[in-house]
Amino acid sequence: MEKMGKYLKCQRGVTLVLMAIILPVMLMLAGLAIDIGYIYYVKNQLQVAADAASLAGAALITDPTDSTQTAARDKAKEFAAKNKAAGIDVEVVTDYSNTLSNANDITVGNLTGTTYNRGSTPVNAIEVIPKRMSGLSGNRGPVHLFIGQIFRIIGSDWSLMSAQASAVGARILSGGLFDYGVFASDTVKGIVKFSSESYTDSYSSDPSDGRPWTTKGQYGNSKVGSNSAINGAINLTGITQIFGDAFIVPGATIVHPESVTGTIETLSPPKDSTPVSPPAGYTGWTHTTLTNGKTLTTGSYYITDFTLSGGGIGTISGDVIIYVPNTLTISGGNSRLVINSGSSLTVYANDNITISGGGIVNTGKDPNDLIMYVTCPTRHCADVDYSGGSDLYGALYAPQAKNVSISGGSDVYGSVIGGTDISISGGSAVHYDESLSVGGGGGSTLSGLPQLRK
Repeated sequence: MEKMGKYLKCQRGVTLVLMAIILPVMLMLAGLAIDIGYIYYVKNQLQVAADAASLAGAALITDPTDSTQTAARDKAKEFAAKNKAAGIDVEVVTDYSNTLSNANDITVGNLTGTTYNRGSTPVNAIEVIPKRMSGLSGNRGPVHLFIGQIFRIIGSDWSLMSAQASAVGARILSGGLFDYGVFASDTVKGIVKFSSESYTDSYSSDPSDGRPWTTKGQYGNSKVGSNSAINGAINLTGITQIFGDAFIVPGATIVHPESVTGTIETLSPPKDSTPVSPPAGYTGWTHTTLTNGKTLTTGSYYITDFTLSGGGIGTISGDVIIYVPNTLTISGGNSRLVINSGSSLTVYANDNITISGGGIVNTGKDPNDLIMYVTCPTRHCADVDYSGGSDLYGALYAPQAKNVSISGGSDVYGSVIGGTDISISGGSAVHYDESLSVGGGGGSTLSGLPQLRK
């Protein structure tokens, strides 16, 4: 027994020695996991800043021959600074060249498809790369880790780590997203239907054009089209009219073509209506809800529940980008979303959009300040319904939607790009805002709101 007691005492000593060896290793591994997770968190914060900055900068790209784009770069710097990474404001710098370096985080160039070429013209895109790197100082310096500080004390410096993100925001050249007043993108059964005294005409929200909307049919430059080779691809029933031109693919027909005041032209090849994807990094945007009385200020938001009802009023103050994974609903009791003058709203909705009652009040009445994308990727994945007799100043891009309905005397000032079935009825009208596209500029200007493309 005495020998057994000595043996057990010896084993207890071995266990203590083993624990003394293993415990620091386990703590080191746990600390390493925490620090790696923190680096990924900071990188996601930088990605959100890159997305916001590139979108804001792209909105100010106007002259595609200018490879400096001072205003666009300055706006990108401003919007990057509205975000934080590792607890401090994100900072990007530029020397206004198109070569990336420690002194330049911003370039401009040409984006064609998914290929971005720095410094190339025509300029339609801006690249923003916020970073936290070793060798840089201030808000651009490396990220201070937690557990890594311990190993710095014992001579292995893991206390500072680097992280960066990138995004390219682009504007669309002529022939872009909103180059039609009304367009059905579906190639199988895309139909545009006007009925019950509905119509489309045009105007320009750009004051320099001198063509505001005042009277029905005053400006006849609207464009209506369909990608589908079917009978009745454009259907004009009753007292309806297209003040402008109609475009159909070979094999398609128009019901009551006499109601088209302009020309009927062949669309070949069909219009490219590729769905817009949600911006990269959207899952890291600020998660919030939109409730009665709430104001959203400049920033990017992930809103799971976007519902205003029973007279609820929400407000947009600043330049706001929203991703909505579920249904977007504004309905009942004069519920409305108010976009303050000088503010803008870009919506990426992954499901149905229903707007009625007071709808969306775009105070500045500039359709460029309200752009709505339906981002679900499959055919017939969403419906869009706008009704209630109120005016909507904005543009809709929903090429994969099954139904887009504008009814009840509602007027849309902007552009409507739908998928399979677009119905405009009940005395409603689409007043195509020519400023959303290139008005005879021959590619010398850019059109549409910015999109993330990389």
